[in-house]
This record gives sequence, C-alpha cells and structure tokens, in this order.
Amino acid sequence: MPKPIYRFGAFFFRTDTGELLRQVNSKFEVQEQLAPQPTKLLCLLIENYPDLVSRQQIKDHIWPDVHVEYDRSLHFCVRQIRAALSENASNPKFIETIPRKGYRWISPPEQLSSLKAIGLEPELKSTIVPETDLPNKRKLFRSGRIALLLLVFAGLCIAGLKFLPTDVTTATPRVGIMPMQPTDRTHFFFNNEIAYLLLDDLGKYSNTLDILGPTSTEKYVPADLKPLSQELKVDWIINGKFLTRGDTSKILAEIIRTSDGAHRWVKYFDRGSSSQQIAEEISTGLLAEIGVE
Repeated sequence: MPKPIYRFGAFFFRTDTGELLRQVNSKFEVQEQLAPQPTKLLCLLIENYPDLVSRQQIKDHIWPDVHVEYDRSLHFCVRQIRAALSENASNPKFIETIPRKGYRWISPPEQLSSLKAIGLEPELKSTIVPETDLPNKRKLFRSGRIALLLLVFAGLCIAGLKFLPTDVTTATPRVGIMPMQPTDRTHFFFNNEIAYLLLDDLGKYSNTLDILGPTSTEKYVPADLKPLSQELKVDWIINGKFLTRGDTSKILAEIIRTSDGAHRWVKYFDRGSSSQQIAEEISTGLLAEIGVE
C-alpha cells in the first residue's frame, strides 16, 4: 500500500521520500528532502494531529535504544523541519512546542493518495534514467563510483581519529544545561521549563555549539559540577541556584567555564521574571561569553 501524501499550508509532504514540495504555477518544486529521522518525526506529528505528541512517544518511536543526548537529537530534528518550512519557533504555523511535554502539529493536514489526485504529478521531474540514455547512465555510474570511494576515504579518516591524542580539543564549544529545577516545592518556579527554553533557544546555533540538555545532565549534582565537565566533556555549564528566604524567592542563574571553574556570568531573577525572559537573558550572556553572534 503506497504511503500517503499530506498537504498543509503551501506544502506537500511525501512520506515515502521525505520530500517537501511547493506548488509553483502548474508544477511542483522540491523545497527540501528531509533526512530519515526528521521525516519520521514529521510523520508522527501529522498523524497525531491535533493531539500532543509527548517527548517519550517521540523517543519510543524514533530513538527506542538511545539513552544519551536524546534532547540534542530531538531538537536537531525539530530545527531541520522548521528550517525546511521556513518557520519561526517563536511564531509557529506548523509545530507548537509544549515546554517539558512535547510537540503538537497545528496546521490541519489533508491526506492525498497520490499527487495525481490534483493533476500535477506529471510535472514532477523523474529521477529514473531512461534505458535509451546510456551515456548519461555511464556518467552516473562513474559519479557513483567516485562518491563511494570518497565515502570510504572519509570513513577511514574518521576511524583514524580514534588514534589521536586524548587531549585534542574540539573547536566547537560544548554546553551543558542543568535541569534548572528547585528542590523546594514552595518555590515560585518549581519546574525546569527554563532548561527546555534554553535548549530550544541555543539549538538555533547548532552549527557553532554542541548542546547537552537536562535529560543528559540530570544525574549530576549541581553542588559538584566537576564530574559533569569531566565525563560529558563540556566547556560551559548553565546552572540555576534557587533561594527561598521567608516570603522571598529568587533564582541565581550562573554560567560557569569548566576550564578554570570561573563564574563568568551571574544574575538574580525574582518573581517578576518570566521563564522566557530568564532563558533569553542567559542565552545572551552565554553567547557573549563564547563570542557567538
């Protein structure tokens, strides 16, 4: 049975190939071809419209055997889909983020059995080479053989990295976000929404930063962050200290450089500060310290 095609907004999504298409006049143009994991995630969200898809549902469906850095993989997939749809996370038209819970597809999808249903499939460019076009087939074969050799060479290079000295550092800063959750249930901010907002916000800089979210850091004790920096090889730690004195509650947010333990950025927030405001100010402070624009 052929896999369905979904239409939403100005897009057509081919679940069999991961292609996102746009209709331009009487033709289709391929806007983006998603990788397998973003394709699975997009299918899962659309098929569950308009219900919330929990983070656990997504993990069980796409990464059932992955136990570390799940947050990073999930947010990378969400960013890939949003980029393909030209969507702004702060003003979503397709994917709504439900902090600490999961995601919800918010654009009503229409299911099609095929693109022929709207009379435009013949306009798609075929990727099949005709049998009569033998010279082009030979060129494709040579290109494929060269590509295979390049992949083998790349694999050998990656394998060779195992023999590099262990003190070689990466040029990409690695950031660990602590759960940012107080132990005192009477605190005005008893949840870790800030951590997930930070994960979403800093995820926009995935090309220049490696981000580890609260799922990866939750087993570490905020009072002793040395094991976190050593075992997860993070360069920066974002942590929150939650203070309650009488009727006064505050959050002390801190950005710590692990190379020397220096608290490079510290700020107090009180009840008047929203989760979004706190996350944005921490993100700005971190990016300024690292030098990311």
